[in-house]
Amino acid sequence: MIIATFKENDLRYSYNWNPDVVGKFPKKIRFNDTYQLNTEEGYEVLLFINSYMELRNLAMKTTFEKIEHIIKKELPETKRGLSKAKRFLTENYFF
Repeated sequence: MIIATFKENDLRYSYNWNPDVVGKFPKKIRFNDTYQLNTEEGYEVLLFINSYMELRNLAMKTTFEKIEHIIKKELPETKRGLSKAKRFLTENYFF
């Protein structure tokens, strides 16, 4: 299994970096819809992308950047639940 370990400086877009968010999230996301992904919060986006990439055994930085772009620019508001976002990526994009 590949473990994605991208860091803050790997993100290409600007985000809010609220340190309180770090304590709210586990080290790895469980993909359910009880929580909505805040696409403006850097810690949430970074954790989501790393968890998704690990789940799918992805490791390339270009893939990381493509997923980040999709989350920031193409992910519909109705697909912000973690499970819905995961499903949207899996069903609409080939990585």
